[in-house]
Amino acid sequence: MSGNFPYRRAALILAEAQFRGVKGTITRHAVSRGTYDFWLQRLKNDDKLKKLYQEFLEKITSSWQAEALQTLKAAMEVTCLGLKNNPFQQVPKKEREKEIWGKNMAAMANVLKTIGDLNISTFVLMEDSEEENLEEE
Repeated sequence: MSGNFPYRRAALILAEAQFRGVKGTITRHAVSRGTYDFWLQRLKNDDKLKKLYQEFLEKITSSWQAEALQTLKAAMEVTCLGLKNNPFQQVPKKEREKEIWGKNMAAMANVLKTIGDLNISTFVLMEDSEEENLEEE
């Protein structure tokens, strides 16, 4: 019976859903919600599925961390380039320029917020990984 169970597929989808959300993951992999829920229940008692799930989870986590760090670095470089022109020095006089300036400032604020969010997320993930490594030892 267990020979027919799609262990690798189930483990991958269960792990991916942790990062990308259930709805998007099952849609992307063309898996019904019922099948996903069945796999999720099976994960609780099936050691083989648990092991594969953990392996995929670790791969996805390390991949996500690397992508987050690259994104953070790129965002910092773009932000530094934008700030070199000192956009905060003076507000334009013409109405249209003020509107564009305001949108640029809002965009810059969003970039800085995103950078902060990424930095915090990366820090938390690294802490979680370190704690898991200590628990395994």
